[in-house]
Amino acid sequence: MSAPNYAGIDISKDKLDVYVTGQKEVRTYRMTPQGLDGLAEYLSGHGVCLAALEATGALERPVVRHLMESGIPTSVVNPRRIRHHALGAGIIAKTDALDAKVIEDYARHRNPRVRPLLSSQQEHLKDMASRRRQLMKMRTAELSRRSRSTDEVVRESIAVMVKALDEQIARLEEKADEIIAASRECREKDRLLRSVPSVGQKTARVLLAEMPELGRIGNRQAASLVGLAPYNHQSGNHDGRGRPQGGRGMVRSALYMAALSATRFNPDIKAFYTRLRQAGKPAMVAITACMRKLLVILNAVLARGTAWTPQKP
Repeated sequence: MSAPNYAGIDISKDKLDVYVTGQKEVRTYRMTPQGLDGLAEYLSGHGVCLAALEATGALERPVVRHLMESGIPTSVVNPRRIRHHALGAGIIAKTDALDAKVIEDYARHRNPRVRPLLSSQQEHLKDMASRRRQLMKMRTAELSRRSRSTDEVVRESIAVMVKALDEQIARLEEKADEIIAASRECREKDRLLRSVPSVGQKTARVLLAEMPELGRIGNRQAASLVGLAPYNHQSGNHDGRGRPQGGRGMVRSALYMAALSATRFNPDIKAFYTRLRQAGKPAMVAITACMRKLLVILNAVLARGTAWTPQKP
């Protein structure tokens, strides 16, 4: 029985460099419908069981969708993981062709997880969440400049910009709510998420846009994706406290605000937080634990398809 074939795809703006297990050459395809058709045909012809590519922000989306719809399992990998893999193998040089080989090697040895294909509504929500994040950063920068400025003309100019940014942010939020209302799946998930006390409209909107896997994965995996899974730091006599690392910052920020509210208004989280504090846990450690517990509750609510009910005492 022959070993399975993997494909590594390096993406740039206009072309794709592709390497398949056991092949002598790295092939190049244009980022066009015809090029994507040729790529899918090439990978299918070599029996590729998994194609891997780096997350680029948006360039990878049409490639992933085309390959997944062509029946080729495709995984999007954090570029940092690929680079660390290359350095671990002693590969310092970096070219498009070499990157394709490194990605193939990573896929063959690590067999990264295949993400579910986002619906068109989820992609719209994700794009709008990304744009809202950009506008919020711009707004924060403008407010910071206003706090340092003493010139009235400058302060007036900043006020105009902040007002314009607020209007754009409100418009994006309104459009996102319209998309959720128009999609039966999104509307039902939104209802289930908001059945949990302290999870409001904004938190649910972030979860729908940034965490489409929620309800279809395990609790440990969900915590890891959000960056709420602690990783130990132990070496010799040093036994460092495990700390969460990485993950999806937007989801983590939304859960933080929701958890703060939940320590007062969600009976399950409130009781959990009180026990932790009485046991001597620092406030931030207790809040982080509440964020994990809230995420577990939300994951269970979507997995069951039933609204939240309080735990029995």
